[in-house]
Amino acid sequence: MALESRSDCHYITDKDLLFSIEKMDIKPVLLYLNCLNSSAGLINFGLTLSKKVSAFISSRFLYSFDVAQEQGIKLLLDILTKGNAPHRAVSDLFGKLDQSLNIATPQARWMTPLIFRQYSDWIATIPETPARRIHDPHWHLKIDRVSQISTVTFQTLQMLREGRLRCQAFVWYSTEGQGAEKFHNRLTIDLREHLLEFNADFCEVRPEWPSELDRPEIAFKDCLTEAFMVKNLDDIPGAIRKMNYGTSGKQTLIYVRHIPVTSPRLINPKVLKYYLSWWDNIIIPLLERNQFALLGVSFIVKNPKSSET
Repeated sequence: MALESRSDCHYITDKDLLFSIEKMDIKPVLLYLNCLNSSAGLINFGLTLSKKVSAFISSRFLYSFDVAQEQGIKLLLDILTKGNAPHRAVSDLFGKLDQSLNIATPQARWMTPLIFRQYSDWIATIPETPARRIHDPHWHLKIDRVSQISTVTFQTLQMLREGRLRCQAFVWYSTEGQGAEKFHNRLTIDLREHLLEFNADFCEVRPEWPSELDRPEIAFKDCLTEAFMVKNLDDIPGAIRKMNYGTSGKQTLIYVRHIPVTSPRLINPKVLKYYLSWWDNIIIPLLERNQFALLGVSFIVKNPKSSET
């Protein structure tokens, strides 16, 4: 509110404003008046209006409406968008004004706002900003394992870009509760996002690790045919095409994501070596020209250091 003897401004007394507030069905909890015309006005308005509002802030500045506006915006942003209590916003105002306004010390002393409050606690709900509405629903999958995820993602995308390799494989182990399953979930999300830039398709199967490995070649064959829902390994390329609705001519990445193995009886370095060799000799030659594979095996251990030997 500006009180100045100009044609577009008019004077109003504290009693006039109080009368207007009393007629409101819903009374304001915060009132801010800027550019009052006298020092007495700062106090008179405060003493009168603080009876009806929880917080009343008044200030006076005689030199520039731009400066008065700057001060008002800073105060209201602090209170309305950050949820800060009015008395805290007033005390924190010092030093927040734009230095380019070139306010001299004699001028600045007229800017000191007064606050009259009738509240003990100020509870405000901070409004939701557009940045908060635009959030990543998968944030909980992306809070750790940055280096491991980045390595697998980079090498997989490089495989698609160069087209020389047909398959990448990684082995991931962790103790219980370290997030082996979250690692796979996050990798799926990251790959889906990146493959959009490559105009490539993505599909995923989640085979269970064989429970019996007396005859590993049969166990792994049954494991994959069940995951791809086919009768023979030769049918896997066709199953991949069906997952992408028969799309041809585009690169396709099939992520064979084994469910984490929890029993140490079912997995060891010898079995892993056999499985990777079997993949290299049996599965990769079956893939069609534009089909690429990412193989992920993870298992739970009690002592990670012993698994490194």
